[in-house]
Amino acid sequence: MPYCWIAQGKLFIRSDAGVVREHESEFGREAVQRSEEQKRHNGWKAKAGGGQEGLFSRGMIWGGQAQAQGEGGAQTAPPRFLTAIVGKDPDELFYVLGMSRSCGLFRYQLSSNTEYRLFHRPEFIQHGLAYDPHQPGLVVSLSGEDGSAALWELSAEGKPVRKLTDGDVIDSTPSVSRQQPSAILYESTGIGLNHEGQVAGFAATALMILDRADGAMRTVKEDPLRDYLQPSQDAAGTIYSIRRPHRDGAAVSPWVLAKDFALFPFRLGYACFGFLNTFSLLFGKKTLRTAGAPRPFEARRVLIKGHWLDTEQASRKPVEQRSLVPASWELVAITADGQERVLARKVAAYWVNADGSIITTDGFTIFQLVDGRQDVLGRSDLIEQIIAST
Repeated sequence: MPYCWIAQGKLFIRSDAGVVREHESEFGREAVQRSEEQKRHNGWKAKAGGGQEGLFSRGMIWGGQAQAQGEGGAQTAPPRFLTAIVGKDPDELFYVLGMSRSCGLFRYQLSSNTEYRLFHRPEFIQHGLAYDPHQPGLVVSLSGEDGSAALWELSAEGKPVRKLTDGDVIDSTPSVSRQQPSAILYESTGIGLNHEGQVAGFAATALMILDRADGAMRTVKEDPLRDYLQPSQDAAGTIYSIRRPHRDGAAVSPWVLAKDFALFPFRLGYACFGFLNTFSLLFGKKTLRTAGAPRPFEARRVLIKGHWLDTEQASRKPVEQRSLVPASWELVAITADGQERVLARKVAAYWVNADGSIITTDGFTIFQLVDGRQDVLGRSDLIEQIIAST
């Protein structure tokens, strides 16, 4: 079964024959080359300042970032795929590519390996993309200047058609219903403001449906203790969503405070060890760490659906036991009467095919749900999104 996924900002495509390849954006590659040429061209300006920097240069202290920005001119950052979606047929992909200072929307034909840039601008900050085969066109969540996000209809060429939602909310991750062509499913997160108009917190994410035919909105699921994410609806009318516990960023649990206090000496020691280990790598070309199994990916904190997740613990486990999200992240099926049924746990992302089959991922392994069991389709590291072509 052909499908693709985004992992660590890279787009991977698996063909029907099972061959996996990484897709590299031609526009992104050329943009990086132009930035590198500009940095080399302006490099003499940094050297003109002269003088000794001492034992530690700015590039050594800041990991090269200061040199790229302040000494060489333009920053060279690798392009990142932020989201992708299948178009009118399995041969067409739409994706959003993030660069150092801007984002762009692209259409890509797999058979001809041709990339078309629809637009590219700094103010394009999106929170989800969906293809609408009934228009045809796109539905995208776009950020406003006040921090909110609203749904917009775009043409197949990426031109704005009309704004669908509004308010002090973050409406994101839209999808077009397979049962009702005029219906859009999406996440909606309320923004709490203080008396000065500043953001004070966020409510639990609710699951909404908008009927574009008459503009009516309906809340499918709302719970102050749970978030409902990445909604979709199949041809039979069943709604799917990732359900997880809501995390209030403003509230601090006494248990968390006690744990932080107890672990402070160990965390301080680990931070000192990390500094000395980096120092050893810089000057001795050897690491101080000799124990433990090798890790195939860089253990770090990653942002998945608004939650920062630490991959340090997962990196120590065997490949088949790794998971980016906990078991409390559940894929649920919601019937017409509101009943919920858990289909899988540890679900970071999923996709429902036109034939009703479902593929999921826990962030490291890609599964297909078959008769209540999960069959392994493949593995990757830090998967953020999965998209099938059916």
